[in-house]
Amino acid sequence: MKYFRKSLRNLGAVLLTLIFVEKAGSQVIFSPKGAEWQYIFYNGDFDFKEIEGIKYARDSIVGGDTAKVLLSQRFFNSNNFHKTDKTTLIKQNGDTVFMRNAITQHTWQILYNYAAVAGQAWNTNVYLFDQNQMPTILSTYTVSVDSINYTVINSTNLKRLFVKYSYYKNDSLNPAITIFKSDTAIIMERLGCNKFMFNYHNLLWTLHEDYFVGSFCYSDNTMPITELMGFPCGYIQSEDNVSVKLNEFKPQDFKIYPNPTSDKINFNLIKYFGTTCNLKIINGLGQLVANIQSINTNSNLSMAAYLEGVYLFVFYNNQTQKTFKVVKQ
Repeated sequence: MKYFRKSLRNLGAVLLTLIFVEKAGSQVIFSPKGAEWQYIFYNGDFDFKEIEGIKYARDSIVGGDTAKVLLSQRFFNSNNFHKTDKTTLIKQNGDTVFMRNAITQHTWQILYNYAAVAGQAWNTNVYLFDQNQMPTILSTYTVSVDSINYTVINSTNLKRLFVKYSYYKNDSLNPAITIFKSDTAIIMERLGCNKFMFNYHNLLWTLHEDYFVGSFCYSDNTMPITELMGFPCGYIQSEDNVSVKLNEFKPQDFKIYPNPTSDKINFNLIKYFGTTCNLKIINGLGQLVANIQSINTNSNLSMAAYLEGVYLFVFYNNQTQKTFKVVKQ
């Protein structure tokens, strides 16, 4: 009997070893059928949070390779000026995931290299876009791996890479000067980067159009919905920390409109300031072009005399300040 128990223990150890070796040797999974990611962004236009969704759409054949088509509205984790339907192609070679889209100028670039070990790195070239959606500056990101481990989510064992994204930032005051920047992140099997799938900064903007707040939810056909921020998928938090359904946001909730505008801009800020406040208007060069005292908070302003471009509207009093980006066409 003692020999039998010992044999069972040895057999169990062998099985556990085989399971570990099988997991370690199997290809990581990224963007399977039904994959959907949800992220929260702060929208600088209307001063509230919104959900960015990335969805697996279909498989496609590109250059003889099978690629996956992902749909999104953003390519950067900050300063996405035009949020329209965008397409990214994804293909996988072993444990290396490649992407191809507008910011790579439709060349294959490494999105994630799950095969990298601690101490290794990979480079990714992306183009930064101006307000006319034109690729303007080539930026090279170096992603270095600090450490690797596994974690269990929804009974699924997932590989995690603890990495550092390094890149060069253009000085907003002197574009000829570059400043080295870096930030840490976690890249996880299936889920991707915890700082947005495309963890690249659109550095051409001195004004914040939008920026990434947090990873929200993930699901696919074989993995149930994973809530990553502690409140249900399909909801976002209002300024009063109340969970609100995404589809309950209505155009009239926006406090300044129409935007862009060619003439008048309307605003309603009674909720924040009462009946009056002060207003500063700053152009895209950072110059103060107007300073209006005691403006009616439920009113409008003519922009007929303003040049086309991007302006910051800074409403303020002694206690509160609200900033909006306004585009004059």
